[in-house]
Amino acid sequence: MAANYKEQKANKPQIEDVINPSVKDDAKQGVIDFLSYIKSLRMNPQWASTNSWALSYKSKRVGYIKINDNTGDWELWLYALYDENFNELVSKQNADVRDYFSNNIYYCFHCSACAPGKDIVFLGKELKNVCATPVIRVKNPNKSFLDFAQRQIALRRSDIENNRVPKVTYIAMKNRK
Repeated sequence: MAANYKEQKANKPQIEDVINPSVKDDAKQGVIDFLSYIKSLRMNPQWASTNSWALSYKSKRVGYIKINDNTGDWELWLYALYDENFNELVSKQNADVRDYFSNNIYYCFHCSACAPGKDIVFLGKELKNVCATPVIRVKNPNKSFLDFAQRQIALRRSDIENNRVPKVTYIAMKNRK
């Protein structure tokens, strides 16, 4: 049964109420364990849109959990900064995680006032015009990615705590160059 936006907007369901009937058994334990971790940090997922819950810390976005009730999958979206701390965190991960990031660099697509992006060195490669605040998206993350996600959330919370997260002003699609 596909979720209905108007119904969910009126009821703002708890994430557990959607996980249990929607997520496939093999992926369900991963999202339940991750949710327990999030709640241990006193970060309660807030309904954001159809089958989507925002994860925030001190009113700044840390990520999202999204449920696809048609396929039984879930997605984890994590906000990051391509800075030296993130580079160090990724460089210490196993090859699967490092390869994922090497192959999925988010480049600037002029969605914010920070365009045209930043020039960085990431995992030893010089990159130009990368997104200033990329969102990492992983579908049905395995244990390696969930372990990484926990460390990334700790890093993001530290970045927020220490005012390293830039203010981003969204630019509507019609106003982008």
